[in-house]
Amino acid sequence: MGTQASYSVERMKQYRNGAIEAANLASPCEDPELRDAYLSIAKAWEELADKIERNLRAKRQRGRG
Repeated sequence: MGTQASYSVERMKQYRNGAIEAANLASPCEDPELRDAYLSIAKAWEELADKIERNLRAKRQRGRG
């Protein structure tokens, strides 16, 4: 089973929405460690969404060529 199945627009949107939610949870957080954890999650999920987007874009370009 390959990992390509996880590269979808829906998955990308889920990671972006999760990143936004984690950032929103970090904002009112008074505990610095918890706030940092939320921000770390937000950053990681945004990076995953970006990776999926790059992969999808490359896949589309290969299909055109």
